[in-house]
Amino acid sequence: EDKGKRCDLLLALGDALDEGGQPRRVLDRELPEAFSLAEALGDKRRAARACFLATLALAIEGANLPQVWMSPEAAEWAGRADRYAETGTVERVRADLTLGLVRYYSGERHQGIALFSRALDLARELGDSEIFWFASYLWLFIAAVPRRAEELLHLAEKLVASSRAGVRPVTLGAGLWNAGCVFFDWGQRQPAEKAWHELQELTERSGHVYVMLVSAMLDGLLATISGRLEDGEQ
Repeated sequence: EDKGKRCDLLLALGDALDEGGQPRRVLDRELPEAFSLAEALGDKRRAARACFLATLALAIEGANLPQVWMSPEAAEWAGRADRYAETGTVERVRADLTLGLVRYYSGERHQGIALFSRALDLARELGDSEIFWFASYLWLFIAAVPRRAEELLHLAEKLVASSRAGVRPVTLGAGLWNAGCVFFDWGQRQPAEKAWHELQELTERSGHVYVMLVSAMLDGLLATISGRLEDGEQ
């Protein structure tokens, strides 16, 4: 059997199972084999693709909680991604973001932020909608500190105004959620609700497990906000 074809089949299956909500299976089976085949072929593009799909699987399985990126498994995939990502490519953006998450949550926060900043700058240059949404939603989450408030607002505004063409549901959902949170923090309820309404519509269309999780978080937030408003009116 042709190694390249088998690698591509495993990557396609890993992608489909990620989207279908079976992250642990692809982390244990399809993606390690695909990565090994890519290494045997000396194919950096395929190897980097396997690393990206592993990153998605880790995020989905762990609901993107900090402890996910503190695990040896995450560090291993981040190191692999860093080795195989070419300079000035989408793969480089993804590798820097993954490595940034691992560094940030392992206590090396300054290094993590620097990697995120570099990734976002490159994502802007590449003009790829998916990678811009991917880098932006992570930056909106990681860099959410008061001294960056204006920077975050400008990025959130640019993000929601940008194209959705080719953007994965999981990326789009996370971007809409984080942009809405930034708007809400600024007291801009209308753009926040607009972003979150789009997220709710996306949930109904996609049925993606991670998007559904983010939407459930939104439902809880909106219920809390509604309760506070009702208390204030009494």
